[in-house]
Amino acid sequence: MTSSTGDSRSHYGFTGERTDPSGLTYLRARYYNPTDGRFMNRDTWSGDVNNPHSLNRWNYTHSNPINYTDPSGHCIGVLGGADTVFCLALAGATIGFVTGVAAGGIFGHATWADALAGKCGCEMQQQALMAGNRWNYANTMALTGGIVGGIAGAVAGAAPIGLAIVGAGGIILSGIDAYKTYQIIQNETGVTTCTILRALFDLAGIVGGAVGIRTAVQSWRASGSWLQWKKPSTTILAPYDVKFAVRQLLTHEQKISISRMRAMIPKDVESEFYPTPNIEKGFKYQFKINDTWVELKWHSPDTNVSHIPNSNSGHNWTAQITVGGEPSTSGFSRLIGGQLLGSDGNFYTPDAIKAGNLYNLTHILLAP
Repeated sequence: MTSSTGDSRSHYGFTGERTDPSGLTYLRARYYNPTDGRFMNRDTWSGDVNNPHSLNRWNYTHSNPINYTDPSGHCIGVLGGADTVFCLALAGATIGFVTGVAAGGIFGHATWADALAGKCGCEMQQQALMAGNRWNYANTMALTGGIVGGIAGAVAGAAPIGLAIVGAGGIILSGIDAYKTYQIIQNETGVTTCTILRALFDLAGIVGGAVGIRTAVQSWRASGSWLQWKKPSTTILAPYDVKFAVRQLLTHEQKISISRMRAMIPKDVESEFYPTPNIEKGFKYQFKINDTWVELKWHSPDTNVSHIPNSNSGHNWTAQITVGGEPSTSGFSRLIGGQLLGSDGNFYTPDAIKAGNLYNLTHILLAP
C-alpha cells in the first residue's frame, strides 16, 4: 500500500475482540495489552494435567496464535468465531451425555423388576423381556439416555436459541410421557413404584425445560441476540471499569509503564504540561473514560525536593495518575476531587496522602 486516506483506527483488536478506552483488548477471560504484547493476568482456567501446554496460564492457544484462537477464553480451536459455538456445543454434549447415561442407568436399574412384572405398562414390559436381564435393560436405558442427552446438550449449549428449543421440547415430550403414565395408572397397573418414578422423571423434564427457557430469555435480554451467550449479571472483568484499567498501567515491579500510558491516551488529546522553575520537562493529559476524568502526568525530577534522600520525585522521572474529580477552572489545570493511584494499586485522596505522608507512594517511578 503506497497511500491511504481517512482514519484507520478501530475499536476491534486482536482476533476481532473489542478494545476498551484504556487501550486494552478484552479477550473474554482476561485482558490483553497490544502495546507490549502480553496479558494483564493469568488465564482463569487452571489447565488440563493431560495437556502440559495448558498448565502455563500466561500462555495463549498453546503458544500458537497463528493457527489457533480462543474466543471463549477456555477452548482452543481453528474455526475463528465459530470456535465459541463449537466449544460450547461440545461442552453441552459432554454434560448432556454423562447426565443422560447416569439418569437412564439409574432409572433402568430401579424399574427393571417392576417392568418385567408388568407394573410399568405393556411397553416397558416388552422392553424388559427383550433385554433378558437387569444389566442389559439398564445399559439400554443408559445408552438411550446418553444419546438423547448428548444431542440435546449440544444444541442447548451452542446458543440461547438452542437452549430455548431444547427446553420447549423437554416440556412437550415430558408432558406427553406424563399423560401416558397417567393412562397406564388408570387403565393398566394402578400406582406402583415404577409409575411414581416415571412421573417424577417427567416432572423433572418439565421443570428443567422451563428453567432452560428462562435462562435462554435472560441471556437474550442481556446480549440482545439469541445466538450469543451473556450472563445477565455484571462479570468480574468489567470492560469499562476505569480504576481497573488504570491499575493496568502498573508493572510487576510497581512502576508505571510509559508505553501503556501512551496507549491509553486518546489520539486527539494534547499534552497540557507547562515547565516550572522546579520541573523542566514533562507531559500531562486529561481525558474522559466512560464519563470519568483521568489525568496522566509524568515529569522530570523536582528540584524543590531533591534535597530529600529517599524522594522519588526529587531524583527520578515519576508519574502521578489521577482518577475522578473535575478539571480546575483556575489557570493551573488539574483534577479537583480525584484520587491518585499508588504504586501498591490502591487509590488515595489528596487529604489521605498529606496526612499519611504518602507522596512517594503516589509519585510512581517509570518503566519503559
